[in-house]
Amino acid sequence: MKILADENIDRPVVEKLRSRGIDISYIEDEIKGADDKEVLEKAVSENRILVTFDSDFLKPETDHPEVIRITRPDRYKVIVRLVENLLETFSSKDFQNTVVEVSPSEFKDG
Repeated sequence: MKILADENIDRPVVEKLRSRGIDISYIEDEIKGADDKEVLEKAVSENRILVTFDSDFLKPETDHPEVIRITRPDRYKVIVRLVENLLETFSSKDFQNTVVEVSPSEFKDG
């Protein structure tokens, strides 16, 4: 599965996921300052799951969204583990046309 990290995801999270072999693009590197519609269109056009803290994506305007909305920021290790667990547990089909909202409170950085 391919990921697109929104600007509000910290760079250390993106770098750690890349170091673990996850195909992840970063809005901050590609279209910094883009509005929500542009971000979601990029994710859809590149067949990437958008990972964000932004609640605006709970009701996306673009067809066929694949969004993981993390409910609150946490230590980057916890966010990395959360994303890894989701990618290990679910297939890309599970995310099709879906907005998933998850909380890092259930994950520990052990």
